[in-house]
Amino acid sequence: MSQYVAELTHKCNGTLDLVMTFADCKLADVVVDPPGIIADHSLVVSRLPAEVGPASSVLQQVRAWR
Repeated sequence: MSQYVAELTHKCNGTLDLVMTFADCKLADVVVDPPGIIADHSLVVSRLPAEVGPASSVLQQVRAWR
């Protein structure tokens, strides 16, 4: 496991908010806003790389109702 937040995330000087992934998953960037702006915790924003495959399609045949 890898932990990406290395800053204080609470206004009472503690790291309470974490972003953790498996070791083979690398985050693009992690931004930690200072605590106390919105709440007593920091806003932590990160980008998680994800692979999206092609959408699956389903062929349906329906009867035309009159």
